[in-house]
Amino acid sequence: MLLSGLSINSNKRINIVLVCLLTLISSFSCSSSRLSKKTKNIIDKTLGSDYTAIPNKSKTFLLCYKDYGDDPKKIGEFEYLIINLKTRQVLRSEKLRYGEIKWIDDQNVEIKEGRGIIENLKEGKKTSIYNVIKDTIINGNAKKK
Repeated sequence: MLLSGLSINSNKRINIVLVCLLTLISSFSCSSSRLSKKTKNIIDKTLGSDYTAIPNKSKTFLLCYKDYGDDPKKIGEFEYLIINLKTRQVLRSEKLRYGEIKWIDDQNVEIKEGRGIIENLKEGKKTSIYNVIKDTIINGNAKKK
């Protein structure tokens, strides 16, 4: 036995700590396995099976994105969609070049897009704020879809 020098109480403590850590870690990630089958199908049609999904704080909307990273056929491509989890409606879907996206509060998503590495260094990324409640861009000049 690996833990032969530890008492039974120590073994129980270790098990409890491990269970607590695993529970804590799993509660922070938004696993696609927790999404409904219909929602997963909507995301899979657009982004495929390898994506990141982040709900807003109230878990009423879902931001999903795929960064193609160093894929030689899609260098710099970044694709996202935002879904209303109650209606399962896609509110916004867009492909960007050298993009970034994140929740800035429960209703607003910050969308950044650059046209290329050199331009990003010179001019910075184009930034827009999308409001999921109003379904509008409230700042910046991103394309409405």
